[in-house]
Amino acid sequence: MIKKLIAYEIQNSWRVFFLIYAVLLLIAALVKAKLISLPDFFYVHLMFIDLFLTIGILTNRFWQSIYGQEANFLLTVPANTAQLMASKAINSLLWLLVSFVVMGMTFMWQGNPLGKLMLNYITLSSIIITGLMILSFLYTAISLAHHPFIQKDYLGMTVLFFIVLYSIFSLLQNTTEGLIPYTIRISMEGITVNSAPGNMMIADNFTIVVNSAVWSIFMIFVNFTFTGYMIKRKLIVP
Repeated sequence: MIKKLIAYEIQNSWRVFFLIYAVLLLIAALVKAKLISLPDFFYVHLMFIDLFLTIGILTNRFWQSIYGQEANFLLTVPANTAQLMASKAINSLLWLLVSFVVMGMTFMWQGNPLGKLMLNYITLSSIIITGLMILSFLYTAISLAHHPFIQKDYLGMTVLFFIVLYSIFSLLQNTTEGLIPYTIRISMEGITVNSAPGNMMIADNFTIVVNSAVWSIFMIFVNFTFTGYMIKRKLIVP
């Protein structure tokens, strides 16, 4: 059943993503043919635009399929909430990965060095973990906003819940990381261990802070699990 759920998610989202990829390829072709010239900072902005567009599309898919018109169909299929959330997680992971691989390849085709940096495992891991973490908080916020006690302004409540949840997460992360005496970093130069605290980020040397990455993965699991519980409890999914 989970394979069918993943196929259903892909079937209902690939057209929008392929439109984005077509625009990226068109820009790349125009630059390659020297018909247009783009400043270097544009590529960095384009990378973040792609991330936010991907997150936005996946968030809308979750909203429509669980709490929108598609819910009448999706929530009646013979699948439990664990399978539903697993299909959402895998679909989110897939499109985050594909989106940035496609962008990295288009940058490389144009001869932009940012493309090669985007396609190394350090950068892709950071982007995917960050994207999944944001999505997991958005999914949880959407589910909380659709609690029976909240009768209107679902969008506004979703934004509010997301800000509150992410603020709590940041506070807990900073507090727990402050209790750990050592920080493990993975970069293209190798693995280093030191006593300086740090957050997972894509820095100039494209470094992953393992402590923060592990914490983020844990929160992704917690959010997906809690969202599944909310769906099962409030929408009575079998």
